[in-house]
Order: sequence, then structure tokens, then C-alpha cells
Amino acid sequence: MDHFKVLIIAAILISNMSCNSFDSKPLPKEATVVFYNVENLFDIYDDPFTSDNDFTPEGSLNWTKEKYETKLKRIEEVLISIDPSGPDLIGLCEVENRMVLEELFQTGQLKNKPYQIIHEDGNDTRGIDMAFVYNPEVFEYDFHQRHEISFPWNPDIKSRAIIEIHGKINNEPITFFLNHWPSRRNGAKKTAKKRFQTADVLRKAIEQIISENEDANIVVMGDFNDQPNNKSIKNLIIGIERPNKSLVLKNLMSAFHNQNIGTCVYDDKWYIFDQIWASNTLFNTHEPIFIKPSKAYIFQNNHVLYNTKDNRSFPHKTYGGDKYYGGYSDHLAVYCRIQLKH
Repeated sequence: MDHFKVLIIAAILISNMSCNSFDSKPLPKEATVVFYNVENLFDIYDDPFTSDNDFTPEGSLNWTKEKYETKLKRIEEVLISIDPSGPDLIGLCEVENRMVLEELFQTGQLKNKPYQIIHEDGNDTRGIDMAFVYNPEVFEYDFHQRHEISFPWNPDIKSRAIIEIHGKINNEPITFFLNHWPSRRNGAKKTAKKRFQTADVLRKAIEQIISENEDANIVVMGDFNDQPNNKSIKNLIIGIERPNKSLVLKNLMSAFHNQNIGTCVYDDKWYIFDQIWASNTLFNTHEPIFIKPSKAYIFQNNHVLYNTKDNRSFPHKTYGGDKYYGGYSDHLAVYCRIQLKH
């Protein structure tokens, strides 16, 4: 065999090997983004540094291994129902520690993706934290940072930090903000000041990014304990402007307002506390990544909802007070899909 034929055969083999390596796993056409308040995902062990005694087998809630494993399966069922292959980017709140996250993402079909976890212990006295979980085949993680929340009128009290995550999707830089704002316990009006303070911290963090790159891709998600029309959120979104004076963010949940639909029930009424916002840069369908349609969704089916005899519906939660219902969460998951142009 002469040298010319050898070179041709070698070139064909290299070409086939290259094609096979790229064709073996085609890139996805979209990335599913989910936020889910999972309602107290605790392990069964007592942490001496947090107030988690109720969530032990000996505690007031009789939190057993069987109940814990049921909880993991319930969350897995919701995530897989939203995306049968497993969502690519997942924000969670009310998780106790990294161990419960590792066990969750080894449950059922979730173990089929090589998920990576971003989690840090927070300031909540009960030990419930936030976490960002991502598929590294879709999201190229760069770095993350925390924005601590404190209240000048009471410096001894600290709230849950805002987590800012930077990375790339389809080679496009994108920043995620993960939130769990102060609750309405003790009344919405009495606690509103705390949420205004938290909104101010978030606004400054977003403005810092915009000052460096006015075309930045930003997604904000979380349990805000306020609705899209509440001042803490509405003023924040309107108040952030690019140098060209266009609005930076759109609340993808605004379409659900005044539709008697929500993500959780508070005082026997549905509220849209769980939300996803996105920067206007993500609505341009000519860009490598974009959200179309420019909306988010609330996941609800007959399993995650509990229907009463008088035709009212509530989230099918795990606990109601001390009573065990064996459900999913007292919140419904919200999600959107980022389209990837190849």
C-alpha cells in the first residue's frame, strides 16, 4: 500500500472518530429552569447547631426514614414531570444540608444526569438553606457569591442570603440569582420592611452587573413571600434601568396575576410567591439563548394538589401543623425553558 492511500485511510478514520464523538450525544435544544420550595427537606438526624429537633424520629413530627424517603420520591416525581430527562438548572429552597441534596439527585430518574450542587449553610436558625443544582453538560459554571441580608434596625437578626451564580449556556454568559425572602409570619405589613431591605440588596447586585455589561443575561428566581404587584417587587423591577432607559427585568409570572391561581396558599387564598424573572436580553430570538414564549409556568397536576369536598384546591403538602399528609410541598414548582440555538 503506497503512502498516498495510507494518508487517505488515516484521514477517513480520524474524521469518523471525530463525527462519532460529537454525534454520540447531540446538544439539547432547550434548557429547563425550575424553582421549587420543597417544604422542609430534612434528614432524620439531629444537628446540634440548628433547631431541627422536630424532624427526627423522636421529634414531635415523628420524622422517620420512610417519611424522608417518600419526600425524596415526591420531589423527584415533580422534577421529572416537568422535564422527563431531568431539568438542567434547578433552584431549591428549604433544604437542610448537602447530604439531602446528594440523596435527592440519586433518587429515581434524577440519577441519570451528572448533576453538580452549589450549596452553603445559611443563617436560618432551623437550618433550611437554598441550593442551585445544574447539569454541567448544559451550564458551564464559573463562580458564585453570597449577598448577606441584615436589617439596620435590628443588626442581631440575619436573614437568608441571596446567591448569585455565574456561568455560560451555549457559550453565552448568564447570571442566576436565587432568593428566599423573609416570610410573612407575624403579618404581611409587619414584615414588609424586611422584604424591602432584601429587595434593595438584590437591586444593588443587579445594578452592579448592568453597570459592567448592559446586555447581561440575568435570571432571578425564588420564593419572594410577596406577589408580582407588591411594592417590594414592582418597585425593584421598575427601578432598575439600563443606560438606555429600557427596563432590565420582566416578571414571567405576571400573566398569572388576577387569575385566581398561585403557587401557595396563605390565609386561605392563592398567592404567587414563587416567581421567575428574566432580563429583556433573553427575549431576543436571534440570540444564541432566549426564552420563548416570554413566560414561566406553574406546575400543577392531580398529585400535587389536594381537592376538598367543596371544590377548593390547595398544594398537597407534607405536613399541616403536626399532622402528616405525606404530600409533596406547600408550594408549587415554577419553571421556564431557555431555547438554545445551534
